[in-house]
Amino acid sequence: MARRRWPVVTGVVLALVLSGAAVLAWPVSDPATAAAGRAVDLAETELDDAGRNHEVDACNYYSGQARGPATGCPAGWSRGPWCADFARYVWQHAGVTGAGEIDSWARSGRQYGERHGTWHPADSDYTPRPGDLVVYRDGAFEVPDGVSDHVGIVVAAHLGWFSTVEGNVTGGVTERRYVPRGMGTIEGFASPAA
Repeated sequence: MARRRWPVVTGVVLALVLSGAAVLAWPVSDPATAAAGRAVDLAETELDDAGRNHEVDACNYYSGQARGPATGCPAGWSRGPWCADFARYVWQHAGVTGAGEIDSWARSGRQYGERHGTWHPADSDYTPRPGDLVVYRDGAFEVPDGVSDHVGIVVAAHLGWFSTVEGNVTGGVTERRYVPRGMGTIEGFASPAA
């Protein structure tokens, strides 16, 4: 009589699947500094703040905080590309050293990392950490013009993947989950200076 192996095989397969799922869900990097941890918390708070996490008539809250208010915008709001303004707002309010060096251009995220010795090119073996900036390559989201296109805040990192909160994505603050670490549009990561 043949032995029934299916219950054993099914049990082993189920155990492997469940343990694999647990490994993928387990975070492998923590914020490098207390300020980086506060940046993660603040980015997630801003994601949920329906009073200002979006555009109104091409105006946004974060540019208003970085550049001052603009005529025709709600009080304290301004116009313009604002992914870097969002990143600067989060880092400044989290107390990241030198966050005021981030300007309204995505490339300022890379420049910050290069100035502070915290720049990690995408082709390095660096694993992003919560609170880092992720800088996207020229041409990733816009017409290639020789400068970085977009920047966001890393809020979680897992084996080979990370999640972000980013400003100025489809007119609002958006969460991107499970971005592959090796995605070709990533230029690199800038960690907060200690």
